[in-house]
Amino acid sequence: MKIRQTYAYGPNGFVPAPGDTVTTLYAPLLIKERTTGKVLAKIINNGKGGRMELGDANGYMVAAIGTSPAGTGSVAAYHATDVVALGYLPSAVYGGLQTYESGKRVAELAPGKNGQMGLRIFNPSGAEVATLEDLPGGSGGGGLMIHNATGGSTATIATGKNGVGIIHGILAGPAIGAAW
Repeated sequence: MKIRQTYAYGPNGFVPAPGDTVTTLYAPLLIKERTTGKVLAKIINNGKGGRMELGDANGYMVAAIGTSPAGTGSVAAYHATDVVALGYLPSAVYGGLQTYESGKRVAELAPGKNGQMGLRIFNPSGAEVATLEDLPGGSGGGGLMIHNATGGSTATIATGKNGVGIIHGILAGPAIGAAW
């Protein structure tokens, strides 16, 4: 089977190849399965730009590509309440990858609150429990932070101002004497 390119992307957007004609379709566009009527694909303007959503045989969305509701480019794969998303956060310089299960964030490789790139892991209640990231504030290195169940810091391994590794452990109560 030969596939012939019928469109090229030029400075003014998509243009037909020489000799081809253009069929113009307008959003919203739905493609349904003939016998069940389930939506297999739709192209919409979500208010921020174009977005294509693909459905499975039952009409549930399994993939989306285009502008996110925040107005940035994104690609996402869905299964029930789980999602893996790749895109740009509205205020980010770098893109990010996030995974969700049952609507809750599980992990992300994305810029942090201060713009530093990092890998973050979250517990089922949504608290950040492990962080591996470039340290904010220009200290010149990366760091690993272990958090407790509510997201509070319990241990840190970081690069100090002189490029030397620093280990911080936070102990409380009677555990201080017992630990040493």
